[in-house]
Amino acid sequence: KLITDNIKNYDVVKNVLFNQEIIFNENNETPLVLACNSNKSDLIHLLLSLIPNKKDKIKFIEMEYQKDLGYETFKQNATRHLNTTPIFEAVKANRMSALKALLKYYDKSSFSALLKYRNNLNQTLYHHIVSLEQIEYFVSQFKMPFSYKEFTL
Repeated sequence: KLITDNIKNYDVVKNVLFNQEIIFNENNETPLVLACNSNKSDLIHLLLSLIPNKKDKIKFIEMEYQKDLGYETFKQNATRHLNTTPIFEAVKANRMSALKALLKYYDKSSFSALLKYRNNLNQTLYHHIVSLEQIEYFVSQFKMPFSYKEFTL
């Protein structure tokens, strides 16, 4: 039996999970981000199980947070923070278990919308792909297009 089996009022859960003042830690990370950074797919599934509908799960997964770029990057780019999402971070760190847990709730349409997202440095998901395994997964699961055009956007 899960702890979540006892949660009857989703509005209370939603008010907590989607309230950035409550959910973000001092590094602007959510529990979902921390689970992704640790490649803990079981924890990702547990957190997402608190949310009953697919639309809100995707909204929670795509919640942006600001990551400090560090002083050297700041000097070069004139920006101090990078707006990112757990999916971008899982791709960049090649955490396939976390990535698959996050993308479990996506279909081709919602994944297509994800491909259109650009962060504050104008980077798309393509910018963060680091392995052939990721490409094979994206192509097999979502028919993600890969060509010179996508990588030069």
